[in-house]
Amino acid sequence: MNRPLEATALRFVLDLPAPRDVVWDLWTSPRRLTDWLCSGAALEPAVGGRFLAAWDRLPISGEVLFIDRPRRLLLEWHIEGHLSRVEARLFPTLDGTRLEVAHLDLATEALQAEASQRWQAALERLRTLVRADRG
Repeated sequence: MNRPLEATALRFVLDLPAPRDVVWDLWTSPRRLTDWLCSGAALEPAVGGRFLAAWDRLPISGEVLFIDRPRRLLLEWHIEGHLSRVEARLFPTLDGTRLEVAHLDLATEALQAEASQRWQAALERLRTLVRADRG
């Protein structure tokens, strides 16, 4: 079903056994993004900087709307003709970093369902990568 949704957001919370700077680099380094999120990436880490990625077969383009190293990153995503936003917030914890991810303004139920599956898989890859890097 492809009907429009009201305020739509996917939210995920992940506790990672790595310092906040390490997790931040995994989000802002194009080379590291390809280790867990996408098959290709370009990111200019400054407000107004461009963001390009290939999320499996889906091309994504957008820009950096807000950046506060190493606390918060807000990206505009153009995906399948729809505009959405992705926000990552990083909080230090005793054991590493709490990562809160929100994918905001998803236009349809179908897009929300697909994005949910993709984020769950990507964040599991991120968790595995952080554990492997720490081991």
